[in-house]
Amino acid sequence: MTLTQLRQQLCHKRAKLNHKFRNQSANHITDVVISYSEFKQSSNIAAYIAVNGELDPALILEHAAREHKNCYLPVLTNKQDLMFAKYQPGDKLVNNRFNIPEPIHDNSPDKLIAPEQLDLVIVPLVAFDKNSNRIGMGCGYYDRTFAFRKQAPDSSKPFLLGIAYGFQEQKEIIPEPWDVQLDNIISITL
Repeated sequence: MTLTQLRQQLCHKRAKLNHKFRNQSANHITDVVISYSEFKQSSNIAAYIAVNGELDPALILEHAAREHKNCYLPVLTNKQDLMFAKYQPGDKLVNNRFNIPEPIHDNSPDKLIAPEQLDLVIVPLVAFDKNSNRIGMGCGYYDRTFAFRKQAPDSSKPFLLGIAYGFQEQKEIIPEPWDVQLDNIISITL
């Protein structure tokens, strides 16, 4: 099976999940993530807005906001890079060119944070393996954004945490030289 076929198969399966299962999975993943020391010790937390059946981190962000942590969502810049914009659950979002909701940020420095300043990043993924290798949607945004981690492999910041459904796990993913390995992946099988 090609990478494109694998992405299509897993995205299709994810999109077909019923709302009850998605909500139960989101609740369960929230309980697990907020118990992590990396979450408890973090001040600047980034996540994503779930689309097409992705495991939803919205409750994690809500919990973080209640604990007065700074929350961020990825935004695409004009240079095809990812930055992270300040976000409070309930803020107005606009769709980017990929139809993914993101905060209104007008590139102002007081609303954006550099990836190096984040403590914890909850990363979306299509597939993963037991070695914390990840397959995303194929555009490479997260790999380019966190490429600095490859130059400093002992860096603990930011902690890159993938969340996924159990069926997204693959036996082995052979990483490309540009792929950035995650620090951990939590999967949910209910």
